[in-house]
Amino acid sequence: MYVILEGNVELLKSGSDGKSIVVSRYKEGNFFGETELMPDGKEKYGIYARASSESRIIKVPKEYFRLLLSRDSKLVDNLNTIHKIKKPPQE
Repeated sequence: MYVILEGNVELLKSGSDGKSIVVSRYKEGNFFGETELMPDGKEKYGIYARASSESRIIKVPKEYFRLLLSRDSKLVDNLNTIHKIKKPPQE
């Protein structure tokens, strides 16, 4: 999981024509990449990230993220709610 401390990040995927398509944008205070780290998360979308301005981002390692989930059921509930709202990129 990544947390944006400063700046902006775009998540992109390659279109059928080989050009990059922006699928979502994030700003300071947002996070992304948590879906794959959830206990039932097996989704892989073939998406990559790039900073769209000078940015500071921290990476939360999988082991630490999973440890947090095992200790905080409210966090799990909140992330599950967010996960249901987020939609996977359309092909």
